[in-house]
Amino acid sequence: MRLKFPKSPGRAESWEFPQMGWKLLVGFVLLLLVGAGALALYGARLEPPQRSIEETLPDSRFPK
Repeated sequence: MRLKFPKSPGRAESWEFPQMGWKLLVGFVLLLLVGAGALALYGARLEPPQRSIEETLPDSRFPK
């Protein structure tokens, strides 16, 4: 891919982005999207932990 800029003093006429750089960038973005989707799916399927709560009621032998 070649980007062209207007000629101006002290500026290069064209600039090339390495082909491998685009592939790595696209791969990284895809990896982030797949990871985010996997975390969203995992979070949607989780259920809250079940905790049993025991409450003791006072009886006639309980000190006042």
